[in-house]
This record gives sequence, structure tokens and C-alpha cells, in this order.
Amino acid sequence: MDDLEKSKLFFCTHNSTILLEALSLNFPTIILLPKYRFYTNHYLRSEAIPMIKKMKDVGIYFDDENEARKKINLIWPDIEKWWSQREIQAVVREFCEMYCKSSDNIPDELSKIIHKVGS
Repeated sequence: MDDLEKSKLFFCTHNSTILLEALSLNFPTIILLPKYRFYTNHYLRSEAIPMIKKMKDVGIYFDDENEARKKINLIWPDIEKWWSQREIQAVVREFCEMYCKSSDNIPDELSKIIHKVGS
């Protein structure tokens, strides 16, 4: 996380915990996960594909390195203005709600989940 504090943009090239952390911190992020032969099996669960499409649509997620490079060059002069756009923030909030929801009261929330599953 120290490196993020020294940066103005996080350029993520693999699906990992740091991606979830950056987005949950609402840190400006560009994701590049190039298409490979086993694209969905390697990187993503099939149920994540609609969310990835939304991220592509707002210009956060790329599977082509040239398109990602163009986007970074376009937004570089004012990354905060780009990142704070309503459409981008809506997608980031939706993503975080689905995949990296934060909480001020984790023990109580885990207890509720455990009781619900045990019922």
C-alpha cells in the first residue's frame, strides 16, 4: 500500500488481492488482463463477466495493452477528474459491493453470515 500512496494511478496487470485493495480504497486504477487462450478459466469466473463488461464500458478494464496505453495517456493530465466521474464511481462501488465489501463491524457481519448458512 505504501507504493499506492506515492502514485497517482495504479496499473494492475494481474487479478490479485492488491486489485481489490486499490478499488476498495477508491484509488484510480486501470486493469489490463490480456486475453489468452483460456481467458475466462484463467482469470475470471463466468459470473464475473457482466461486471468486467461494465468496467470495460467505463474505461477501467482492458484486455488490449494498446487500448490501455491510449487510455492512460488520455487521462494522465487529470486522473482525479477522470476517476471521479459518476459512471466510473458507480461501477467501482458496484464492483466493491460484489467482491471486496468493507465493513466497520466484521465480527457481527460474519456472525450473521455464519448463522444464516447454519440455518
